[in-house]
Amino acid sequence: MTDISPNQSLKGGRQFDQLAGSYDSARMSYPAPLFDDMFDYAGFPTVRRILEIGCGSGQATRAVASRGIPLVCVEPGRNLADIARQNLAHFNHVRVVCSSFEEWILEPEPFDLVFSANAIHWVNRKMRARKTAQALRPGGTLAIFRSTPLRSHSAIERDIDAAMGGVAATEDEPDELPKESDFRESGYFEGLSKHRYEGFQIYDAGTYADLLSTLQRYHRIPPELRTAYIRKVSDIIRENGGTIRVNYVTHLLLARKKHQRLWWQRLFRV
Repeated sequence: MTDISPNQSLKGGRQFDQLAGSYDSARMSYPAPLFDDMFDYAGFPTVRRILEIGCGSGQATRAVASRGIPLVCVEPGRNLADIARQNLAHFNHVRVVCSSFEEWILEPEPFDLVFSANAIHWVNRKMRARKTAQALRPGGTLAIFRSTPLRSHSAIERDIDAAMGGVAATEDEPDELPKESDFRESGYFEGLSKHRYEGFQIYDAGTYADLLSTLQRYHRIPPELRTAYIRKVSDIIRENGGTIRVNYVTHLLLARKKHQRLWWQRLFRV
């Protein structure tokens, strides 16, 4: 598979910015045990600075911010960044920076924890593992995670797929996180640990339409057909009790930045 170029990465990372309100209302939050596992792995008392790559409107950020640790959030979408600032306004230790991760200038002081929720696949492959490692102190923790709406193979799901012209609204469970191999094979990280969580959310016709609009595969449908397809999907949900349950699986990858660095890693502050 051909990876995205830097320009495509910026475009992709901002793809849903015009749908920021729908993104904020429809995207599922993340399981509470995930954050417990992340901080247990990182050694909670030793974590003094945190960086989030691609915070969106703050779905994962709120749970991390509640720990009271200074947190920098990098988000390329201006509208999403504005909503994130509103959602996180009561956390005076959180700072939202509107920038792509590729363009963001590394801060002099390294971070103890860098995490990314449903966003790391938008970062350009040539910079993904290297710049993340640059942002971390030796021994610091990397956490990447993603929630995926799972296929239920139910009659209503088949009707929805047909109404969307054969574009599936849900997925089979992935074997690994997108771009996970880039971190495993980069040479920057060690002590990899993987976790899996299950959950679900109930949507009505309107919120389910909002959810679909925030999924990348929905945007494969020709723009002139989307409104009609969404109307058909909404009718199907209303004809089947008015709500639909969406099951999710969330995968978490944890790793530590290696302490031992080669001469070229020291030269480039990696």
